[in-house]
Amino acid sequence: MARKKLTSLLDAPADTEATETPVETVSVTDEQAAPAAEEPAPAVSPRFEDFLRKEARFREDQLDQLSRHARRLQRLRTAPGERITDNTLIRVAVDLLMTRVDDLQGSNEDELRSSLGL
Repeated sequence: MARKKLTSLLDAPADTEATETPVETVSVTDEQAAPAAEEPAPAVSPRFEDFLRKEARFREDQLDQLSRHARRLQRLRTAPGERITDNTLIRVAVDLLMTRVDDLQGSNEDELRSSLGL
């Protein structure tokens, strides 16, 4: 069948004889009715879309260690699921820090780190 351009299809009058097809009516009893189809599962968005974006600056050694440990943990995974990335480790580190926020004391980064025993 030759392909037609969309504009020619939209401009052409509808050919009622070619588009109408006879419809056969069939009565169906309740016992014959097909079971209702299950509702499709809602679309799942990627997990990273659940998080807010925040820019942070890291030292080079921090980034190197983050990447190395994220790759190591990713390789050691035994169950399927979401990937372990640098961002995964950063979120875990922030959660850990928040459990010790009451221990934080100091007026600069070194003092804050010292107050946590780092």
